[in-house]
Amino acid sequence: MVANHCGPLDILCIIQHYYGDMAFLANAGLSKVPIISFLIRVTGGFYAPRFASKDTRNALVELIADRQVEVETKSESTKAPMIIFPEGSTQNNLFLLPFKRGAFMTETTIRPLVLKYECS
Repeated sequence: MVANHCGPLDILCIIQHYYGDMAFLANAGLSKVPIISFLIRVTGGFYAPRFASKDTRNALVELIADRQVEVETKSESTKAPMIIFPEGSTQNNLFLLPFKRGAFMTETTIRPLVLKYECS
């Protein structure tokens, strides 16, 4: 599943809606945020370093691809599907940022999810 990224509450909203049946690819900086890091760990998610070398980014894309293929093709897989914020950052909700390539490399099924918060 891929979704736009509005802000830090996105993970909590998605976990509440899907009852924890999603794993997250999260910014490595969230590993220091107590509640969020716990939720990422217990759902089987992992972290992406913000400013990584090309080799590290390529290894991460491979890890994402392996996970997507396993979830989609192996009925005995115990891993939850991943949700990825392909923008790699939050934005102002007026437009999308360019997507990173990791979520789309395997050409497996991708379910889009659009997040929009209304404030008054």
